[in-house]
Amino acid sequence: MAETSPLRNRHDDYARSLRALGGGRSGTAPQAGGVISETEAASLLLRAEVETIPYGPPDQSTQIVATWGLVEAEYAAIRRGAGLMDRPERGVIRVTGADRVDFLHRMLTQDLRGLAAGPAETARGVRSFWLNRKGRIEADLLLMARADDLLIDVDAHLVGPTIQSLGSYAFAEDVVFEDARQSFHRLSIHGPRAWEVLRWAGGTPAPPMPAPPVGGVWSGEIFGATIHAVRFDDTGEPGFELFVSRESVVGAWDALLDSDASLAEGKRRIRPVGWYAYNIARIEHGTPLFNVDFGVTELPHETGIVDQRVSFTKGCYLGQEVVSRLHHLGRPKQQLVGLRVEGEGLPVAEAQIFALPESGVVSDAPGPQVGVVTSSTLSPMLGATPIAFGMVRSSHAAPGTRLVVHAEGAAYAAVVQSLRFWPIEKGTAT
Repeated sequence: MAETSPLRNRHDDYARSLRALGGGRSGTAPQAGGVISETEAASLLLRAEVETIPYGPPDQSTQIVATWGLVEAEYAAIRRGAGLMDRPERGVIRVTGADRVDFLHRMLTQDLRGLAAGPAETARGVRSFWLNRKGRIEADLLLMARADDLLIDVDAHLVGPTIQSLGSYAFAEDVVFEDARQSFHRLSIHGPRAWEVLRWAGGTPAPPMPAPPVGGVWSGEIFGATIHAVRFDDTGEPGFELFVSRESVVGAWDALLDSDASLAEGKRRIRPVGWYAYNIARIEHGTPLFNVDFGVTELPHETGIVDQRVSFTKGCYLGQEVVSRLHHLGRPKQQLVGLRVEGEGLPVAEAQIFALPESGVVSDAPGPQVGVVTSSTLSPMLGATPIAFGMVRSSHAAPGTRLVVHAEGAAYAAVVQSLRFWPIEKGTAT
């Protein structure tokens, strides 16, 4: 079943407000690259329109907001202020029962023994893979404990299959899985002022509170509804994954956007952002996505984020033998890597990746195919350099390896590196 966002009317309202602003525009407007003229600003705003794209399988895809026509401004919000995302492509599973944490600890790749509801300074969220018996990935999960239950964030199209597959291993355990998509809706907020926006919208602007650490949890009231926020910095800026009651999400959305009135200076610090802006920022920071950059045919060691999803000190879990053997005795056949393109060509997703010709000349007939591009973008933080993720044979995945990609009918060299492009990691060549 395709998911429909309860915020779709708010998206249209926001586009209308931008067009109205364009009709009465005076002065200049800030943009990602500097200042544009009054005429240019008004023209951009007058053309503001909600663009949506399908996400998920063709027969049950979910429409997500791609942009309101101002991708540069949306990206700038993520890097300079705060960008608020509607996430109808994410689903929520509610887990109850006295054995819920123990059961999931024995099933999933992460150590969940410390995952328990508690005071804000100790509460945490965990990201983990759910594998099959062959060690291949069934789902990429985010888990957060509350006093009487546990919430799991997962691709909305995998809610049913995940409930079925996890539930099939529960026998005498006291554990119940529930599709909670009609109870919870998901939002995300990313940017250096994300925490400030959450505090103001939640009515706790002062005294200043330190932001939770990565994996930390904040729970508060926004528009009369309890919101749970788990911090994960997927764009390289402070980021929070929000669990909001579906019946209250419209009010919470409005309250978060209205927090600008309280933040100071009368300047916009938060704006709705779409997939295009988020996609640029998450690729720059090296955040791959399940069902985009890797999927159900991959092993954890092929994803580039095995250390973020798998505990190698816990006991057994489903698929553990395969993961452990690969970790200690071998290497995967392929690996997800970062690719920095030399030149201006931007390879599209699913573009083939080739070995460098023996001559070393990129324009010569390429060597054998060694991989495929999974995501790509022009990086504003790197001066519009083309960057990409690629699933590449391990024999060609060493950092510094030069490969060949094709873009717009031309061949370009692409240099293998870690997934993270920005902020630049120490020891990474630029």
